[in-house]
Amino acid sequence: MNEDTYSGEAELIPGSGGLPIPVEAKLRIHRSAPISSWEGEVYSPSGELLRLELGPYTLRLPSGREGTALVTKLSMGWHVSGQVRQRVPVVGSGPPPFGLATS
Repeated sequence: MNEDTYSGEAELIPGSGGLPIPVEAKLRIHRSAPISSWEGEVYSPSGELLRLELGPYTLRLPSGREGTALVTKLSMGWHVSGQVRQRVPVVGSGPPPFGLATS
């Protein structure tokens, strides 16, 4: 893992409030002048479907760092070896909660 990527545990907290949802996240920063952006995908660590809605979530890493992640598309998932696999794309809004500070 380099400073522009994150792969590991995270939590999604609905923008409307509610309990944190445990997820695995694969995130990356795109650095391009003049603005950097970040995006990635989240999925259930247990292989169950994520019950998410479109809209903003607070994405919290185990370090305590947080960022705003927008769920812009929902995935129904698919079966692999008896487990459901589902990857939900997220788009970051504002500074990323990982890597070095963006300029």
